[in-house]
Amino acid sequence: MLQNFTSLQSLAIENFSKLKSFPTELVSLGAVRTLCIRTCHELESFPEQGLEGLNCLQHLDLINCRRFSSFSEGLGRLFYLERLNLNGCPELVALPDGIKYLSLLQHLTISGKFTGFDARYSPRNPGFHRLIVMKDSPEESDFRPKLVALPESLRHALALKELSISFYPNLASLPHWLGDLTSLRSLRIFDCPKLPSLPASFQSFTNLQNLGISECPELVKQCEKETGEGMTGTR
Repeated sequence: MLQNFTSLQSLAIENFSKLKSFPTELVSLGAVRTLCIRTCHELESFPEQGLEGLNCLQHLDLINCRRFSSFSEGLGRLFYLERLNLNGCPELVALPDGIKYLSLLQHLTISGKFTGFDARYSPRNPGFHRLIVMKDSPEESDFRPKLVALPESLRHALALKELSISFYPNLASLPHWLGDLTSLRSLRIFDCPKLPSLPASFQSFTNLQNLGISECPELVKQCEKETGEGMTGTR
């Protein structure tokens, strides 16, 4: 039925507890610009052809999908994608190489735990958002974030202006190639307690305007050592 709504521009799929695969008929909705998939815990992946029929898609939100573990290479065919929000997908540890074809991708959020944002956040303040951390249910406590290293395919996302990384307790380092993302204006790192330092290539971020670091004790300690200044809360 939905495939008849050819002028539909925004689509949200929420709380489908038994949804295991993305409905293929939805890829015919070529006018959709915003797609949000939220709290579909049985969804594990996108079909092999990906979302290639969504030719106008600009914003893709995948939120609180506990079992989602992989994109297909079809992600690289979303040529107009500007914002990708992967929030609360603890099984996801990689992104397809096709991300290098997303030349308009400017905003990327990857979070191992489902979070929200304070309603009082103002778009006039481009700094670190105030996070609202959702309390784990007994079921959710079994789904710990598995990511231990940033997906290497991200090194090709050269148009990125905003990158947010949060809730990865086993993320132990940031790669040297992170410095290749020279268009970054905002970098936020939250609750990655094993991160010891920023890579030396961090000096390449000459366009960086906002840096937010919170709940990363080792990283904060290293920053204090290098700058000779105390860091309290978020910077």
